[in-house]
Amino acid sequence: MGPSELLPEGYDRRDEQLQLAEECRDSLVMGQTYFAHAPCGLGKSLASLMAAMPLLNEGRRLFVTYRTRSQLGIYLKELRRMDPSLVAVSTISRRDMCPRLEGSYGDFHKSCSRLKRNTRGGEDPYCPEFRAVLDDPEGSRASAIAACSRFASPTQFSVDAADSGICPYESLKLAMPESDVFLGTYHYLLDPAIRSQILNSLEADMADLVIIGDEAHNIPGFARSLLSTRLTGRTLDRSVREAEDYGQEEAIDVLRDIGSYYTHLRKTTGDRETRRVSPGELAAALSTPVDSAVRILNECGESVWRQRFEEDGSGFSSLGRTGGFLSEFCGKVSREYAHLASIEDGHAALELSNLDGRAIVDPVVSQSRAAVFMSGTLSPVDVYHGLTTSAGAVTRQHRSPFPRENRVVLVARDVSSKKKERTDRGMGNMAAHVEAVCDANEGNLAVFATSYSMMSRLRGRVSTGREVLVEERGGPVKPVLQRLASTDDALVFGVMGGKLSEGVDYEGDLLTGVVAAGFPYPPWSEKRRALIEHLDDEFDGRGRLYGYLVPAITRMLQTCGRVHRSATDRGPVVVLDRRVTHRYLRRHLPGDFSDEMRTVDSPGETALAVERFWR
Repeated sequence: MGPSELLPEGYDRRDEQLQLAEECRDSLVMGQTYFAHAPCGLGKSLASLMAAMPLLNEGRRLFVTYRTRSQLGIYLKELRRMDPSLVAVSTISRRDMCPRLEGSYGDFHKSCSRLKRNTRGGEDPYCPEFRAVLDDPEGSRASAIAACSRFASPTQFSVDAADSGICPYESLKLAMPESDVFLGTYHYLLDPAIRSQILNSLEADMADLVIIGDEAHNIPGFARSLLSTRLTGRTLDRSVREAEDYGQEEAIDVLRDIGSYYTHLRKTTGDRETRRVSPGELAAALSTPVDSAVRILNECGESVWRQRFEEDGSGFSSLGRTGGFLSEFCGKVSREYAHLASIEDGHAALELSNLDGRAIVDPVVSQSRAAVFMSGTLSPVDVYHGLTTSAGAVTRQHRSPFPRENRVVLVARDVSSKKKERTDRGMGNMAAHVEAVCDANEGNLAVFATSYSMMSRLRGRVSTGREVLVEERGGPVKPVLQRLASTDDALVFGVMGGKLSEGVDYEGDLLTGVVAAGFPYPPWSEKRRALIEHLDDEFDGRGRLYGYLVPAITRMLQTCGRVHRSATDRGPVVVLDRRVTHRYLRRHLPGDFSDEMRTVDSPGETALAVERFWR
């Protein structure tokens, strides 16, 4: 059965989508890995599912993974339409599903494991919800399978299970062996320990899995973050207080040595500076060998954890986390890691920063039956292939399916977010372009700056009669979307890489225009320098392309893509930075985006171009 025959009833037949599905299907059948830059509007989620479905008939299991939970609803909807007989297990973390415990992930899992052990042994404290699963495993299993057959979201499943008095996560595990599809965030696939647990629950091997990795431009950075760790001065202070409160004298001696090194860092490192350090410096500051210091901190942390668990059934310890960091920071000395010290607001921190996440992605790619990694901004696709895995792959750069008349891409050549041009005059000129788009655009408009500080400066210079909505750092998205739904004359200020510029679908006419205020090169730091140096070695001197330019291109494309989410969406895209027109940068942009770019040289030209577009 070909992909076109799997198109759900009521869906429009789109040639670009079917081409993507067929190419993807051919690669999966051959056991290959497929990387696709698939612009918004291609219907890549449905295309990938249509490509993978034939392999389920061979007894394979489909493993769908994504960066954030927002993608989950899309896949559940498409799976339900394609084949309502499927059993699709979707999950969030055990902690987030638990009606009983809170705390950090590490402490939560220790508490949960201890409660389960007590429950099995008839000891206090125990978990009534886990007890209910043990008492009626078949009933719990049947209930979970029924929910998965209805394509229930894990949030709704958790509420229903908790209302019934059973553990949501443990009952869901009972349904996993019967599942056709498993859906979860990158953690479930890329974290080796978590992946092992999931495979055990699925009763499957890696060779049984067909993988769909969505929003795959995030995978290289996510993999690096999984292999990185950090210890702040605040965590160290909490460890000291914990050791004092619980009489852990041996730990106090070790922490005093580490604290002395942090004091040295504060004296030798400037505020908001990051510099490289040798792990040998920290080891030399200890009055006992590193292995002994790690053992002391871990044993004392376990003692504190047990005492707290016996007190209230929810143990936690900073000492254990400090011991784990010390082991990692001093133990991982290789070219794939940078050892960094930084000062933020007077507080020192040490960081072990991984520079190459392929070490945890490569086993997934090589051991699975087949895999597809895709994103609307996986461009240049060959670069992302290289950053993601060392294994060979088929790579495809698809073009946007949207009618060209639905979008105009304008680039202003008289402005730039380059540091030396962020003068009062430069910012005033950029604000004039924003005002020009405000006056000419029909409907709600969003302006995304390269940073919060630049957003604040620009916002203070823009004069408009529109209602102004501002993205707050760490603030919720929902109130902004709700307000946009009730007006057609709003101006939203946000940041590239923020919540409003990535992963949010502005459905219908919630947003009809977007301004990218500047080109979002990553902030320069010693950490970025270390990454580029490593990538220089790995990719024949192209470290700046792989570790500096391409991340900026991706962030800009994510921002510019907020307006056009369906074939009927219309609106202008305005980029306020002449650097986007430079030959080197432009040749790394997706072909359709580069082909559609038009330059303007003044706010007046910008206003005229936007007015003409709407006419």
